[in-house]
Amino acid sequence: MGKSAICPGCSFKPAEEPVRGSAGAMLNSLDDELDRMLEEWSRTLVDNLADPTVQENVKLLKPKARKQVQEIINTGKLPEKITDDLVQVLQDVFSGLLKVVVTLDDLTGALTAGGVPCSVQELRKRFDDYVQELAKGKDLARIRVIIE
Repeated sequence: MGKSAICPGCSFKPAEEPVRGSAGAMLNSLDDELDRMLEEWSRTLVDNLADPTVQENVKLLKPKARKQVQEIINTGKLPEKITDDLVQVLQDVFSGLLKVVVTLDDLTGALTAGGVPCSVQELRKRFDDYVQELAKGKDLARIRVIIE
């Protein structure tokens, strides 16, 4: 393999590229551009969290996750450290969660259908059947069950 400063795939020749200032100046410019992009992305994310449709999804989060998102909304900025958990929470919020309401009467009816007393296996099957019916045709990862 020869030592050529020409790309064999596209014939790019670095020596023929115009010099636009020092490497330090270019790095500073790129750093400023990245800061600007991060600020714009963060502002867009925070603005989107304030959307009423998204707010409905925030209400369907677990308390810890809801607190994290509410903190972002209240402060108007992202935390210094973005964790994988926070990324997952934001993905859940923006992908749209499905609220499934379970009333105590419906749950009781499902568990007692077929009569009582019943065995543990029968009760477990009734519960599983009820949950499967609630989730039928829906993306399981997006469902959030609310008991009223």
